[in-house]
Amino acid sequence: MRPFVKHEMAVLCAAIAFLTRGCVISPVPEPIVVELINETSLDVTPNLFVSSAEVDSATLFGDTANRILTFTDRPFPELRAGETATVEFTCEQIARVGVLQPVLFDGFTLTTTKSTDEIFLVREGDFDCGATIRFHFFQNETGFRVRFD
Repeated sequence: MRPFVKHEMAVLCAAIAFLTRGCVISPVPEPIVVELINETSLDVTPNLFVSSAEVDSATLFGDTANRILTFTDRPFPELRAGETATVEFTCEQIARVGVLQPVLFDGFTLTTTKSTDEIFLVREGDFDCGATIRFHFFQNETGFRVRFD
């Protein structure tokens, strides 16, 4: 082998090593999964809101474009008794998420009960990319409620 070939190969290897160290490939953040869990024996309208922007609760809940209706393909955005729906978002799609005064519907008596609960969650405070956020809709001695975990 020529003397310069070894040197040229060493220079080429050093250049490749230098270039590959400077080019870091970041992994894609894991999605955020939101589960809506109806623990009641009646239908529930969850009133789920999501924003990709870092907004306050008034802005999140005040903009109807933030309301998520795609958790079902039925004409009404409701969870049937005992039903769980799952919605997946990319990390960039969900900086804020919340539930505002979900509604319980009794199809037999045609009455509704609105919860007074409001849950407002912030990414990188209450949840991170890759999280699963579960909203549980339930009834207890204080009425119709929602909680999250």
